[in-house]
Amino acid sequence: MKLHEAALYELSLAHLLAEVKEEYQRSRDYLLKLLEAANRTDGVQSVGITLPGRRQRIATASLVQRSHEKPTVTNEAEFIGWVCLYYPDQVVRRLEVAPEFQKEVLQQIAKTRTATYQPADGKAREVPGVTVSNTAPANSHTIRFGNREEDEKALCAAHEDGILPVPRLKFHLAVEDSRST
Repeated sequence: MKLHEAALYELSLAHLLAEVKEEYQRSRDYLLKLLEAANRTDGVQSVGITLPGRRQRIATASLVQRSHEKPTVTNEAEFIGWVCLYYPDQVVRRLEVAPEFQKEVLQQIAKTRTATYQPADGKAREVPGVTVSNTAPANSHTIRFGNREEDEKALCAAHEDGILPVPRLKFHLAVEDSRST
């Protein structure tokens, strides 16, 4: 390959790579939209991926749930009453829960996802006035191979056999041809 051909080859690959990246992002956005719709209507969290004409699953596409759960005190009076009853040393004069203790209780609730606090003495107690809610939907997904090496080989073979639904990409001009002006 001569210098000119090598440069043209690299330029062609760079342009193709940009096109593939754009198509890949459109494909990811579309799959996420379908997964979210299936999750809302049928509770679907993932879908198995098989090659055309074959039954063996080679990968799984799954929703990624980014947790935005955050416990908050929703009934200050109940929460203060609970602290007064079980942890009076954590109440300040204004009937306010010590900020460090409230943070500790909420952090523990965040870990267990239940409105229960279990101190070092081991006796778990239900905490009134606190709710745990998740306000954010899934905002991503992931695709994972079952047996990566084996499944990648099967995927490559299917690609070489031309049975994968890979779109034919069209080249788009990134800049105007200077000769046309």
